[in-house]
Parts: sequence; C-alpha cells; structure tokens
Amino acid sequence: MSAALDEVAPGVWRWSGRHPEWHPRTAFGSEVASWVLRTGDDTVVVDPLLGDGDAALLDPVASGRVLVAVTIPYHVRSAAEVAARYGGEVLGHAAVARRLPAGTRFRAVSPGDDLPHGMVAFGIGSPPRQELPL
Repeated sequence: MSAALDEVAPGVWRWSGRHPEWHPRTAFGSEVASWVLRTGDDTVVVDPLLGDGDAALLDPVASGRVLVAVTIPYHVRSAAEVAARYGGEVLGHAAVARRLPAGTRFRAVSPGDDLPHGMVAFGIGSPPRQELPL
C-alpha cells in the first residue's frame, strides 16, 4: 500500500488504506481511515495504519510533540511505529497497552482525564466499552 495524505481542512489530514487483516464479505470496511491534526507546533495522529513503504508518510506534517491517539484497542495498528519514528507517546484505553510492543511510550486515558490540546475522550456503552472516541 502506498497512501497519500489528503488535507481535508487547514491542519487536518486524512489517509486511508485497506487493513491487511480485514477480509470483509462486502465493500463496507474494506478501507480504514487515519487522521493527522496539527495543533500549534504539535501533532496528533489518530488510529494510524501505515502500509509497506509508508513509514515516511507523515514526515511533511509531523512536528513538535507527537501524540498517537488510539480510540479502541484493535486500532493499535501502526501506533508504536509512528510513536517511535517521531519520539512520541501513545494514548488510549488501558487495554491498548497489551497490544503494544515492549518499550513503547504509553499513557492510559479515561473519560474525564485532562488530555493535551483540548482532546476529550468519551466513554460509551453500558457497561462501558474499551472504545474511547475523541
């Protein structure tokens, strides 16, 4: 896969690709999206998925402190790779930690936590699920 960033609004980019482990019976879900947001001098990457040859995809837009937000544990995908490349930290539900390689900088977040750049994690479900939409 060779993805391309699409600036959908000033300071907000989206890219998409086919998840290598996704085998849907329909077209729905055949493509997944990831996001990059610039906030001041810093960068927030949400649910990144990089394909072969995409390691440098974010180089033109990643700067400052890089935070990688994972909204649900199975979206860990390329989070550790992105965090390592830019010296960043992964944020997500505590269950995300089990899917990350040892040595990945990680901070567990919960609904109501004081998060950088005005981010807000929302708890959903009853009982609460491990998904934390931002």
